[in-house]
Amino acid sequence: MQNFHQLYAAAFLTVLLMFGPALPVYGAQDRTIDYRPLQENLTSYLEQQKGTYGIYIIDLNSSATGGVNQLVEFHAASTFKVPLSLYIFRAVDSGSLNPGAQLEFRARHREGGTGRLQSRSLGTRLSIDELVRYSIVYSDNVATNMLLDLAGRGQVQDYMASLGGEVVNHQRSTTCPRDMALYMQEAVRFAETNAWGEKLLGYLRHTVYTDRIPHPLPDVPVANKIGNWPATNTYNDVAHVVHPDRPYILSVFSSHTPGYGEAVRVIREISRLVYAYQSNPSLVAEITLDGNYLPLEDKPFVSRGATMVPLRALVEVIPELSIRWDEEARLITLASSFPGHETEIALEPADETMQIVDGRSYLPLRDLCQKLRLGLEWDGANYRINLFSPAEE
Repeated sequence: MQNFHQLYAAAFLTVLLMFGPALPVYGAQDRTIDYRPLQENLTSYLEQQKGTYGIYIIDLNSSATGGVNQLVEFHAASTFKVPLSLYIFRAVDSGSLNPGAQLEFRARHREGGTGRLQSRSLGTRLSIDELVRYSIVYSDNVATNMLLDLAGRGQVQDYMASLGGEVVNHQRSTTCPRDMALYMQEAVRFAETNAWGEKLLGYLRHTVYTDRIPHPLPDVPVANKIGNWPATNTYNDVAHVVHPDRPYILSVFSSHTPGYGEAVRVIREISRLVYAYQSNPSLVAEITLDGNYLPLEDKPFVSRGATMVPLRALVEVIPELSIRWDEEARLITLASSFPGHETEIALEPADETMQIVDGRSYLPLRDLCQKLRLGLEWDGANYRINLFSPAEE
């Protein structure tokens, strides 16, 4: 853990040395956030942990997403209560369900585990609204079974698929981190326009189970729903975190972990890292050359403290640059024809500074500028990287 934190801090320090003080997020909420550096750090961290973890993040300002194992199938456990409750309250809003209608607690609804209704007498009657509250706030299994009896599991799962769910298994209660994040995002959208949605989000914000994603965070509103499935040592959580600058959805699932204590420790660390990244994200910056905006088809990103730029995309928008590939020598040659500064650079694909992403070559911008004798300036006020041709350096 300590080595990982040191690497993370070192990467951030490199950015500071390259471009000056870190930018505050204020005023930049609408800019696209680049999750690739965070994904790298989370992947490295999870490689050191026992068990399988899946993560999905949605930045609610920009709709940018990021994840690790986000489509891997996990047992949904009690996180299923989010789309179930959303389905019920959507039906209430449409008028097809009366929230005050009373449902009867019958023997088939009884189930152990979490909740408070299991000790009630058979024949007890509770309203639909009250059952949703028990299902979310106390993760009550009896309340959930009563609601499922009313709605029908198949109908709820069809609704999940209609929201974009890709892992919806009618034989098993499974899901994936991406899908559960979509359901929580839909709950947030519902709350923005509807009193029943606002009530559901309120229940999620007052759940008694806050031991995972909310635990390491500062005092910000968090709506979350956990899930446990001890048979596979599965411990999950999905949350809407109202970060002061960049609110987001975070979904974390696990399986075959060493147990509750270790899984919760890992989920808390993931939550801490995501919140920290939302506070100081690697935003996609504009790049100019001699004051002219460079419309790069592929966007740069920050990796290990260096701004990586797409080589071919850069060549396509700077007329003075050209590139050729020598198949026999296995070399990329980058040629510069800036007047008085003509030069050629041989680049090996195996160069450790080069990264291949989706078949495209990326190089550290500062290294490239030094080799091409281009000037480089960081414009923090406008979140822009300004390059200058050698004659104007």
